[in-house]
Amino acid sequence: MPSTDPSDVGRSKMYTQIVDELSIGPGPHKVAIKFTHKQSGR
Repeated sequence: MPSTDPSDVGRSKMYTQIVDELSIGPGPHKVAIKFTHKQSGR
């Protein structure tokens, strides 16, 4: 996506929608980030 695209937020803001944090114990963990895109004007 080009940086001129209106939906591009840039690297400085790309993970700012992470809302909840929780404490976890030691050990290996699987982590994922879900991306959701809503088209405007529909």
